Amino acid sequence: MSHLTYEQRYTIEVLLKADKSKKEIADLLNKNRSVIYREINRNCDNRNKEYKANLAQKKYEERLFEKPKKRKITPEIKKQIFALLREDYSPEQITGFMRKNNKETLSPEIIYSLVWKDKKAGGNLHLYSSKKI
Repeated sequence: MSHLTYEQRYTIEVLLKADKSKKEIADLLNKNRSVIYREINRNCDNRNKEYKANLAQKKYEERLFEKPKKRKITPEIKKQIFALLREDYSPEQITGFMRKNNKETLSPEIIYSLVWKDKKAGGNLHLYSSKKI
């Protein structure tokens, strides 16, 4: 699956102005018809419902920028999380505690996966957790 390029968006704009159907546009761009429908609905001008390539590209780039980024598990975060696990905090409590104190944290699911990895490697973090894993 690939994203539409600016050139493809411009082609969509020109073909729509030439009264081509969305199926014809999809065939010309070698894309599924649903891709064209979704692109037009998602990125058209909300005021007049007109599709413009520049606006569509801008909206696409804004969504990319706003998309949540994958967090890296740094040794410092791991150290803090493991210390809290040893104090009998649950992964949910750790996440809440870290957020409350404006510290970078991980989701409870990721913390659980760290505990599982530690257990499989012969570690003992699973023994400290309030919720036995």
